[in-house]
Order: sequence, then structure tokens, then C-alpha cells
Amino acid sequence: MEVLYDERLNETSNENLAVFKLMVGDGRVFIQALDAPVPVFVNTTVMRPGEQRELLEDDRIGMADDQVTVTQKYWLKPGLPLTSLGLVVRPPLSRPALEKPGDNGLAGQTQGVSITIPSGTLTAIMGPAGCGKTLLLDVLTGTTQPASGTVTVGSWLLLPGENRSLARRIGYVTQHETLAQELTVRQSLDFRLRLRYPDMAAAIRERRIVMLTRRLALEPLLDQRIGSSDRMAGGLSGGERKRVSLAHELLLRPEVLCLDEPMSGLSSNDAELVASQLRELADSGLTVVVTVHQPTPKVFAKFHQLILMGKGGRLLYAGPVGDAVHLVTQATGTPLAESDGENPADYLVEQGAIHPKEIARRFQENSPLSKAPGGAEGSRNLLNPYPEAGGANWQDALKVFKTLVTRNLRVFAQDAANLRLTAVQIPVIALMVWLAFFKFQSDAPEFERLSRALVGLTEESTRYVQVMERVPVENNIQQAIAHADSNGEMITELGARLRGAVLFTLVAAAFWIGLLGACREMSMDKHILRQECRTCASVRTFLSAKLASLGLLALPQCLLLATATAPFLLPMSATGLTGLVGALWLTALAAAGIGLVTAAFAPTARAALTAVPLIMVPQLLFAGLLRPEAAMAPGVILPHWLGCASLQRWGFELALATVGGRVQSVSLMPGDSLRIVDTLSHLKPTNTSLLESFFHDRFWFLPVVVLLSVTVAAVLLSERHLRHKFNL
Repeated sequence: MEVLYDERLNETSNENLAVFKLMVGDGRVFIQALDAPVPVFVNTTVMRPGEQRELLEDDRIGMADDQVTVTQKYWLKPGLPLTSLGLVVRPPLSRPALEKPGDNGLAGQTQGVSITIPSGTLTAIMGPAGCGKTLLLDVLTGTTQPASGTVTVGSWLLLPGENRSLARRIGYVTQHETLAQELTVRQSLDFRLRLRYPDMAAAIRERRIVMLTRRLALEPLLDQRIGSSDRMAGGLSGGERKRVSLAHELLLRPEVLCLDEPMSGLSSNDAELVASQLRELADSGLTVVVTVHQPTPKVFAKFHQLILMGKGGRLLYAGPVGDAVHLVTQATGTPLAESDGENPADYLVEQGAIHPKEIARRFQENSPLSKAPGGAEGSRNLLNPYPEAGGANWQDALKVFKTLVTRNLRVFAQDAANLRLTAVQIPVIALMVWLAFFKFQSDAPEFERLSRALVGLTEESTRYVQVMERVPVENNIQQAIAHADSNGEMITELGARLRGAVLFTLVAAAFWIGLLGACREMSMDKHILRQECRTCASVRTFLSAKLASLGLLALPQCLLLATATAPFLLPMSATGLTGLVGALWLTALAAAGIGLVTAAFAPTARAALTAVPLIMVPQLLFAGLLRPEAAMAPGVILPHWLGCASLQRWGFELALATVGGRVQSVSLMPGDSLRIVDTLSHLKPTNTSLLESFFHDRFWFLPVVVLLSVTVAAVLLSERHLRHKFNL
């Protein structure tokens, strides 16, 4: 929306008289000075013609020193009403139904929930545990798809997962933890703004944060770490965390604000403070909807409207709070014991559990939806989904990606305990690898010496056979023994297996780093993803940033792991060491992708971590060290295909290819003669690479393609599942 103003600061439609215009949208206001003879001042600073700035509520505009505020009305607009018609909600399969068996776990199972929540009101959704309060709120905010029925916001149909622009006008504070515990309040709020408005200037972000936190009495907490809900670990109290969560939503200036049990677990003082702040927001024009379990009389008196639900999601009452007690008294014949100080909220919930049919019947008789304001009107526009805004340009998408990566790294850096463990982890693993393979080149010395001697003997004998001369066996044997003692650099089959074991262990460690890190991080951030991808970022951007962050953290770990072990155990060049680091990093990155998929599909964080050993064990069994593919008998198919399905197999193959090294050995060809001379003619020397000692492949690019493909496919698969699961 664009609004023109003349030099008297009056709105005008005449462009010739306009000296500046305001551009309003998505909770932001911009001013642009037009090419006019009258200068425009913002906070005593003159603007150049054509210059554009972002404004906040307290910015003052004028033609000289006498300036006024004209922007507040664009933020103090009335909130949008919410209307639901015939709403039936089924709980997720992963969530156990708390209702009786006959209730079937449905919210509104009989005739559906049909309610109207007027704009600018504070509405409470009350009812016994398990009646579907949270499910109803999920549907009203567009985060859950109803089994049937519709929801309109204002006059627009809310389509979960489709009209994202409408969902951006709804703030939702869930019960789940959606705050990064390691950040300070200021940092968390700043990242929230950077994700929603990538182009917003840092100074505007800071002013907006300070203004809001001052309004919510949170300004003294700005530089305090959020911390966990466990006060023993430090951080904010429960009431402070609830108010900080509220600030994260208000920062984006929603027109509808929904909160799920915001006063649960708080002291009476904190609960009254939160309720008072919500009432102030509603009185200022915002539409506020709250689920609440057992509010105190003081808290209950703050609400304008009440939605009372019974078991099975039955709608018992929806309307003004002042009429609820009277209606329930008429329906049940049991009055509220005011003289005894009975809590009206407890009275309503208790009577709703005892006489649900009577209360619902009386409500249907006295307050049909057709008489409710906006009820019938809201149904007229059900075929008008909210118009979607144009897609974000690639510069903004890139800024959001960089912001997410920066936040992930900041969270990691400010988690002191995890940072210390990570710093110790790689040196400990490197030390264990070094101790396990210490002087492994000297293992089985007689076998190694015999292998080298046979290779030398075969090579010498082959020269005589090629020129049709008699083989001097005794002389060749002496030369082969001397050659075996002097050529310690030659790799035999045993040496190749031991070198492969070193590389296999390093690849397994890299796989573990990527897999476990992704499972842990994604399990903790799944609810943050659900919250932020509703209004700020796309699921793909969130997952890509998470994977990029894990990759940036894994790179120095792989570098340290390789440099602390390989040069001391294996003879290798700088090029080979660089290739090994790259192989370990690509393995860790692909494993992180597998971790993302695991955490995305796992119902809980515990289930995701339990799945880690189930993923790791097949990698160790089928990755090609215990039973090399090159040594398998022809026709053995199953172990080969299981190996190809093992991600660590491709990382191991890439490590073998990048390190290199020639392997010389001797194989015995079939023969009938037992004479030494004839037996020597049946010895066949082989000269292969370290890679070919384990796999038939000879090229490094195929493992690279496989590892990168798995990484990309993991992001796409996780995105598809999470979009469907969370209706994003």
C-alpha cells in the first residue's frame, strides 16, 4: 500500500501536491521523499529527493522543526477475526489420544467446531486435558490440516501449507521449545528479524528490539543467555522465557496472535503478568487466542471471549466470558458458589465434564453460529484463498541462508560444554588410532619378507623365461632375499590390508562425526524449523543451512583427524593428504545428510539417537574392509550390493583412491609338477593399486558423485517429509 502526503502532512491523492509517500506492508513502513520544493525532515534530518528510509513508531516527520508522528496508525490497525465452520480435527498418529475409547480422539467429532473469534479480543480456549485445545489451535493457525471444515482469517480461507502469506500474519507461540538456548535474548531477536526481513538495516533492527522489549519489560534481559528450562543450568526463568517467546512473535507484527498454554507452569505473579500483557495487546487491536488449563480468577477476568470444550472435542460454549457462567448455570441447574470463592474457570470446566450434552444443547439454542458476528459472512469468501506475494528474490534467499548458517555457528560457539567436548574429541580419536596401528608395518615380518622374496624371485625368473634361457634358481633366490631385505617400501597384500584398515578407521570416524552431529542438531531444532518455516524461511533453505553448518564444523575436524594420524602411519605426499582430507569431509557431509533424514523421520530425539547404531553397524560390516569386494568369488552378489548400499564404502573407496600406492604380490597358477623349477613357472606376479586390492573400480570420481548425490537427496527427502508433516 502506498499513501501520499502533502506539505501539511495530510493524505492526498494528488501526486502534484505530494512531497513524500509512505509504503506500508508486511509490518514495515518506508518513507520516500519526492521531487518537491519543500524539504522533508525525519527526526530533524533532511531527506534528499528520491531517498528512501524505513520508519518506526516513534519516528517524527515534518517540513521543518515542528514534526509529528504519522506512522503509528499503520501498526495500530485492528486484528483479523478468526472463523471456523464445521471443524473436525484428528490428532497425529504419533500422539496418543487421551479421550475415552468412545470419543475416537476427534476434536468436534459430532457436528464439528463452528466458532467466531472477533478482532481485537483476548479469547481463552478451555477444557479438560486431552479435549483437543492444542489441536484446535494448530488448525486455527494453519499448522495442522483439519479432517473437515474450514478456517477463515478475516475474509480469507486459510489453506495449510499453501497460502504462506496469510500464515505470516498469524503469530503462534507453541508449548515446544523454539528458542536457541545458547543465544542471548538480543541475539535471538536479532536473528528473528534478519530471517523475516533480510534487507532490514542493523540500526532499525536494534531500535525495533529495544522498543518491543521495553514494552514487555524485557529490556534488562537483552544481554542475558536464554538457557534451558532447567534453572540449575542457568538462564531465564519460566515466566521470562514465555515473555521472550511472545516477543519473538510480536517482533514480526502479526495481526492474530495464538498462544498454547502460555501460563502453564508459571507462578501466579508471572501468570498474571503474562495475562496483563496479552490483555493490553488485545485492547490495542490485536486478536489474541490462548489455550489455558486452570487460570486463577484474576487471570480469567482478563479474557473477553471464551471457547469451552468438552471431552472428544465437543464444543460446549463460544462467546463472551460474562455470559458463560449464566448459560452453564441455566443448563445444569448448579450455580457458581461465589460466596465460597469458587473459581469461575474451575466451575465451567467441571460442569462441562459432568453435563456436556446439556450445556452444548443450551448453547446451540441460544447462540447459533448464524447469529454470531462474521459467522455467515466468513463463509461467503471460502473460495477466495489469500493472494500469495511474489517469491523472494535470490539475494534475499541467500541472505536468509547466510543468517541461518551464522546462527548455527554462533549457537555452536556459545555452547561452552559442547565446544570443549568437540575440541577434545578429535585428539582422543587420533590418539586411539595412532595407538592401535603403532608400527603396524613391522607386523608378521617373516611373512612380509617371504612375500617380497617371492615377488623378486618371480620377476627375475620371468626375465630368463622371456629370452628362452635356463633359470639360475639358486642365484635368483639369493638375489630375491637380498632384494626383500633392502626394499622395505614395497607394499604386499598384507601391508595393503593394514593400510586399508588405517584408512577405513579414519573414514568410520568421519562418518560418525557427521551422522551423530546431524541427528543431535536436527532433533533439537525440529520445532524451531516448524516455527520459523511458517513465517521466515523455506524448509529447503533451513535444511541446506543446517547441512552447510555441519559441513563447516566437520571440515576442521576431518583436517585435524587426517593430519594427526595419516602422516605418522602412512607414507604419503601433500597431495595425498589433501585428497584424504577431502574424502573424509565428503563422507562426513553425506553422513550428515543421512542424519538429517533420520532425525526428520524419527518421532522423538531419543528415537533418532537410538537409530544411530543401527545405521553405523551395517557401515562397518559391508564397507569393504572385512570382506573386500576384490576378493569375492565370482557370482557372490548379495554382499556386493549390500556394500554398494553402504555409504561408508564409497568414502573408503575414495580414501584409497586419493592416498594411492602400488601393491605387489604373487599368485600360484594351477600346475601338476612338484619340481621347484616347474613350480616357479607357475608363480604369477601382480602389480596393482591400493584401491584395486579392495575394489574393482579404478576411478575416484564415482565415489565423489555418489557421496554428493546422497547429500543432495537427503536434503530433498527430509524437506518433502517435513513439509508434509508440518503442513509447510
